[in-house]
Amino acid sequence: MEKKLVLVDCNNDKCPIPFIKTRNALLKSSPTTLIKVVGDDERSYYELIMALEVWNVKVLKIDKKKERWEILFVTTEKGEVNE
Repeated sequence: MEKKLVLVDCNNDKCPIPFIKTRNALLKSSPTTLIKVVGDDERSYYELIMALEVWNVKVLKIDKKKERWEILFVTTEKGEVNE
């Protein structure tokens, strides 16, 4: 079965908007959904990295280049978000 990919485009969004968009995508997703978040706000990047450590997700890829970043993760079977 193919996994669904959800793209969360946070380019030109400033903190806390990328965090909110990512959390909303996670809450709306079904178990084992791939979520790809792209953005360009430095502060949001670090905020999301910290959040992903406490949310119940598996990070697959983190790619950060100068002013752009991309984070790919998959939701767990439980689909829970730890606050």
